[in-house]
Amino acid sequence: MLIHAPFFTAGTMIPFWKITPGGNPTILFNAADIPPCSRPSAAVEAMSPGHLQAEQVGFIDIDRCRLDMMGGEFCVNASRAFACLLATEGRLRQTAAEQYEGIIFSSGADHPLPVLVRRAQAGSCWHAEVCLFMQALPEQKRLCDGSARIDLPGITHIIEHDVKPDDLEAFCCSQRAANGLELNDAVGHLWLSEKDGLFSLFPVVWVRATSSLCQETACGSGTLASALFLCGKSRCRQFTIRQPSGQDLCVRLEKSSSGWNAWIGGPCRIIAKGETTLLSIDSARADQTAS
Repeated sequence: MLIHAPFFTAGTMIPFWKITPGGNPTILFNAADIPPCSRPSAAVEAMSPGHLQAEQVGFIDIDRCRLDMMGGEFCVNASRAFACLLATEGRLRQTAAEQYEGIIFSSGADHPLPVLVRRAQAGSCWHAEVCLFMQALPEQKRLCDGSARIDLPGITHIIEHDVKPDDLEAFCCSQRAANGLELNDAVGHLWLSEKDGLFSLFPVVWVRATSSLCQETACGSGTLASALFLCGKSRCRQFTIRQPSGQDLCVRLEKSSSGWNAWIGGPCRIIAKGETTLLSIDSARADQTAS
């Protein structure tokens, strides 16, 4: 008996990289492959459990060393992931054995971002750092509920110390509304705790463009905001903060003649590289063809 295979039309294959910068699985697509109008829907699809499954998506131009996040926000961990990719692609300057330096450009950041990448002891793992320049350390704003607000380029963070609520989505939604943050590109809701001298972070990040609220396994900008909050209390300028992934991210604040350099670094690993299909892209192209 001859069995006919069902009719099947393959979608457009789009290159991607999946990188874990201390947790926080990040998908990077070539910006040229996905037009800006399709990026929010493409990001939601790629992040979903039935697809590549990640916590955030960025769109990159390797030749220009440019990263644009899915909601136009600034993301420390995605920047570190991109720096790691650039190092492996030979796009950063080698300054020592298995050590690379350069600058990248990112959505949500007004200045070029210096990056430093070096290979860790394990062959597939790297240590990647990104530097955010600030003319002055951000002012901490005390909110009516006792939490602290710190504004960083492209994202605002609210730092809590109370026990996490059972309904995180409802709590975060009401907190953004109460503080007039519903039109921000991105808002981080952070729970910072300390035990036996070790600081731990539980970050939840909302991105307006994708209407996504994600319990992140690591958060670079949230770690920086936490370090700035702790610096305001102790005047210490270097911090190590444990992420939900169990890995640590480190922050060091360096005073310069023109302001402050905030270096955020930690482990980074490229875990997958390949091609995938995106139904949202194929549908958009079909609609354009039909019209």
